[in-house]
Amino acid sequence: MPLLDLFGPPDVEKHTAEGNVRGLVKATRYRHDWVLRRDALQALYEIATQTPDEPDEDIIEALIRMLRDGHWKIREMAAEALGEIGNGEAVMRLLPTTIDEYVSVRRTAVIALKRLLTREEAGPPPDKAVATLIRALRDRAWWVREAAAETIELLGDRIENPELMKWAADSLHAAVETDDYRIVRQAAIDAMIALGAPPTIDSLTTALRDDAWSVRRSSAQALDALGWEPTEEDQIYYWIAKEQSERCVSLGQEAIEPLVSLLHDQYLPVQEDAMHALAEIGPPAVEALLEKLQHRDYWTKAAAIETLGMIAEQHDSGAVPVAPLIESLEDRSKTVRRASARTLGIIADKQALEALLLLLNDHKASVRQAAAEALGKMGDRTAVQALMHMGRRDPDKAVRRAAHEALTDL
Repeated sequence: MPLLDLFGPPDVEKHTAEGNVRGLVKATRYRHDWVLRRDALQALYEIATQTPDEPDEDIIEALIRMLRDGHWKIREMAAEALGEIGNGEAVMRLLPTTIDEYVSVRRTAVIALKRLLTREEAGPPPDKAVATLIRALRDRAWWVREAAAETIELLGDRIENPELMKWAADSLHAAVETDDYRIVRQAAIDAMIALGAPPTIDSLTTALRDDAWSVRRSSAQALDALGWEPTEEDQIYYWIAKEQSERCVSLGQEAIEPLVSLLHDQYLPVQEDAMHALAEIGPPAVEALLEKLQHRDYWTKAAAIETLGMIAEQHDSGAVPVAPLIESLEDRSKTVRRASARTLGIIADKQALEALLLLLNDHKASVRQAAAEALGKMGDRTAVQALMHMGRRDPDKAVRRAAHEALTDL
């Protein structure tokens, strides 16, 4: 027999074809080649999934041992496999893996714990496992924190230790208040609701002011379920969270700042509701809206400008100063330039005439179109020649049509 057959690397392909568990387990110990160990691990997992009700104890032991493998990918794969086919012993052996130096390994270990601890036949989770999940809420990686919160949520009222319940509630409360990631704050709220543990009310009222609409909405729904009634201090944020911004209008000046803060919300229905509420409040909101013209986000600036246009149209056009809007015609964002042109058209102040004429040369067709429409609304025949030229020569069909319609208005 050639020496290579005695001392060479294990033949994983052959062992896999034969279903040789013993040979594959031995291959997982071959320290010279991590790819070979990986292939052996994968083969063992596939064999185990063929008999999921009675996984081979040798396979489970091999996977548990590989949680300490020198290569991070092997540790990750072992944790994932144990989450699918592991047993009660695997739960306790997975706990140290949740503090692995590699974030993908830590997250996979937490997800594996979630699968093992939430199986139908699983009883109350071991206290050490719960404590490990609570510590993972402080992991430096947000996707580990999210997975930990989701797991605690699924365990719900199965956590029996009152001290652990309090620790979990306090940690989730801190996550709702301080975590930088919306998805983690959302998961923390969901977990607190599932636990039904204090300080639920305090955490949820804090979350009513969250930057993320989904967190605000979940908080309001949870507070409703608890029978909570909004205090005078919280009612504006409560109605905003319920996506009923129109109910804030009657509060007038007090509602302006919270509503204006929603103009940077990336969820369009929330932003639109805030705009309509501010427009209904009217001139008292103008100053706060003008401040948003300096916002770094074009989305927010455009929303503020459109709201100013709604106020001018619904209330008093003289309440909206034109100078800041003329300045915004030079903004680098086409969305802001277009919104400014439209609002200036609504106000129809001739101070903007020259700036709008210059905007007819903008390199963006949608901006030229808005400038032409605004000039038509202003009713000043000074714009006739420029609009005639645009109606004949502009390369964009929609712009030419807008110029013709503006000329008809003039």
